[in-house]
Amino acid sequence: MAERLKGLLDGEMCVPQMRRLPGGETDVGLGVDLHGRRVALVCALNHPDANFLALLCAARAASDLGAASVGLVAPGLAQARDGTGEEVSSKLFTALLSPQIDWLVTVDSHGIHPQQTVYDVPMRVVQASAATDIAPLLARAIGEVMV
Repeated sequence: MAERLKGLLDGEMCVPQMRRLPGGETDVGLGVDLHGRRVALVCALNHPDANFLALLCAARAASDLGAASVGLVAPGLAQARDGTGEEVSSKLFTALLSPQIDWLVTVDSHGIHPQQTVYDVPMRVVQASAATDIAPLLARAIGEVMV
């Protein structure tokens, strides 16, 4: 997905370098000069427990390296759902993620429409089915929301 978006947006791609430190914590390095650049982090969060901490570290690292803006492109955003039993985790997820990003683009392919008022950042939701080529739709949404 990131490779397709890179081509559609005429951008560059940087794969974060993740390593496990001796104490068991994760260190995320970006290894590029981001000063003044607009950054789009592409991260599927349909299984957020496996990726969420690394995403937060990458977003913070991009900001610390001087990125003009940091956005998230999350084709699967499980914690955006508003359903029974998910209210507490959804609010916590949002509270942790929103301060680290300037905008958000996600996909709704299951008829579960993310609450756009939950996040404190500009957000676009791309409507798509499983058969849809979502990369061009995501690229258009990124162009609308990227600051």
